[in-house]
Amino acid sequence: MEYKTNLIKAQFLRRTSRFSATVDVSGEEIEVHVPNSGRLRELFRPGQNTYLQYIESTTRKTKHDLVLVEIGNTLCSCDSRIPPLLIEESFNKGELDPFLGFTKLQREVSLGNSRLDILLSSTDMNCYIEAKSVTLVEGRTAIFPDAPTRRGTKHVNSLLSAVESGCRAAAVFIIQRADAQQLYINRQSDPLFFQTLRAAKFNGVEVYAFTSNVSLRGATIQSPIPVNI
Repeated sequence: MEYKTNLIKAQFLRRTSRFSATVDVSGEEIEVHVPNSGRLRELFRPGQNTYLQYIESTTRKTKHDLVLVEIGNTLCSCDSRIPPLLIEESFNKGELDPFLGFTKLQREVSLGNSRLDILLSSTDMNCYIEAKSVTLVEGRTAIFPDAPTRRGTKHVNSLLSAVESGCRAAAVFIIQRADAQQLYINRQSDPLFFQTLRAAKFNGVEVYAFTSNVSLRGATIQSPIPVNI
C-alpha cells in the first residue's frame, strides 16, 4: 500500500475528539482527521513527531489525515483502515501462506448481524476474515486490545458461527509497525474478548498476527509472529 501524496511532518499537540487532533506544522496549529477511534495513548503524546497525508476533498472539514507516528526509530501507522488493504494486497501477490489456494477476495461482507472485512473463496471453500489493527507495543510484545472492545467480541462470535456452518474463519491481527516479536491478547483490558477469542480458537477459528514494514512511502505486511492466548 503506497501513499498517493508525499507526507507532511508535524508535531502532535492534543487529541480534540475521537476522530480529530491538533498538530503543529512549521509553527501553525491545524486540525487533522484521526482515522482511528482507539485511545492510542502510547502514540499521541505532546511533541511526538507525526506525518500527515493531504486529502483532496471539497466536503471535509479537515484537509489532512494523521497517518503515521514516529516512536524512536520506528514508524507506526495509526490508520485503522489499513489492515484489510494490506491483507488484500498480500493475498493478491500470493504472499499470505495461510490462505493459499483461495482464488477470489471480496471486501466488506455480511455474516448474520455482523459485517466482516474479507471473504476469500475457492471452488469448494469460503473463509471469512476479520482484520484487527494493533499499534501498542511494549518491549517487543504487541498488545491487543488496549481497551474493552464489544465490536471485537461480536466479530469473533461471527467468525465462530462461520466455522460452525462449515467455512473457514480467521482473526488476523496486523501490527502496524515492525518492532514486535509476539502478540499478547490482553486479558486484563478485556476479559470477555480474551475468553471469546480463546474459545473460538479452540473450536476452529484461526488466529494469526503479522508485523508491518512501515515507511514514509507506504506499508506492507512483513512477517508472521506468534499469538499468546
